[in-house]
Order: sequence, then structure tokens, then C-alpha cells
Amino acid sequence: MKAFTFMIFFTLLSVSSFSQDCKVEPDNLKGTYTGECISGKAEGKGIATGVNTYDGQFKKGYPDGLGKYTWEDKSWYSGYFKKGFKDGNGEMHYMKNGYDSLVTGFWKKDKYLGLYEKPYIVVSNTTRINRIDVRSQDKTGTTIIINMKALSQNFSPIVSDITVLKGYYQNKNSMPVTNGSMLLLKQVTFPFQARFYINNGEQVEILFNEAGDWDVNVDLQ
Repeated sequence: MKAFTFMIFFTLLSVSSFSQDCKVEPDNLKGTYTGECISGKAEGKGIATGVNTYDGQFKKGYPDGLGKYTWEDKSWYSGYFKKGFKDGNGEMHYMKNGYDSLVTGFWKKDKYLGLYEKPYIVVSNTTRINRIDVRSQDKTGTTIIINMKALSQNFSPIVSDITVLKGYYQNKNSMPVTNGSMLLLKQVTFPFQARFYINNGEQVEILFNEAGDWDVNVDLQ
């Protein structure tokens, strides 16, 4: 019974709901802290106020998880953090001359990635597809080029059918090339997701989150 009582007392010492002495690592947040604490560092839900203010989740003294960070000039970010950096989905409000300029999307180590975490995603592909290379050329473009190439000269792959899962395109053109074919989709509306069926039974599904002129190279065994 005494051992059990000691364990409870030790836990209360280690995890404090309202601690001013709990360490916060970022210099601009050092000042006062109110919240949960483990082993002398901010951990869990808390509020730290220094030059700047952070209200949200902490881990090992750093903003980590969901929270709101407010700068001295009243600009603020609401979203996800990791090890003190903006990291994940969120929205940044820049205050200038009394006006609020909003940027939403994804961040990685404080660097803004864009409206989407990934510009494109290869959702799936079948086994005989050897390589898929996706590149964006012009961010204002509206075309997708699918280049099919066979590693064997005994077969010329073409896209025989398309199932559009998101977005749409106005028209398409297809033409043969050496050991393969080229499919051009024009006036595409993004985000665009489609499953491309190849004439040998293989298929690939790609999601294009961001607008642009996209070049897709598909090599088949």
C-alpha cells in the first residue's frame, strides 16, 4: 500500500497540470509556461509565452502536434508542428498593416510545400510496370502526356482505356512512337485522378493534385 502511494506521489511530481518551472526549448517561447510537464519539460497540452506565444501540444519541450503559434507582430499559424517546426497541414495568417493574408496547405520543417502535401501520387500499378517517372513542367499548364515504352521490342504498349476518378479532360490524342505510344490529355481540370489501362492487361492509377503540364513516362517489362 505504501509503495502504491509513493508511485502516485511520484507521478504527480513528474506530470504537472500547471507548471511555471517546466522547460520550454525554443528561445522565443521562453518566459512563462502553464500546462502539462514530464521530467521537467513541457509535454502534452500547454501554453508558453515569451517573445512569441504557443498554445497547443508539446513534446520534450518543443511544439509538437496540433497548436497555434502567434508571433510578436500578431501573425499566427494554426496547424501541426513537429520538433518545433511547422510540419503538416495548417494555415498561416500574415498580419501586415492591419490586414490578414492567409496561406493554407502543407509545411515540412517550416518550409511551405503547397496546397497539397504531394503534387502527385502514384496510387497503384500492376506488376509488369517496371518504372513510372512523373514530372511537372509548367504550373499554369493543363495537359498530361503519358509516354508508354516497352523494354521488349516484341510489344508496343498503348493506353486502351481510361477511367477518370476525379476531375476531367476535354479531349485526347494518341500516337505511336518507337517501342510504345504517347497519349496527350488536353484541358485537364485538377485535381485529376485516373486509371490508365494498357493493351497488355497492365494498368496504372495516378492522382495529380496540382495543375501543370505533366510528363509521365511508363516503362513496361
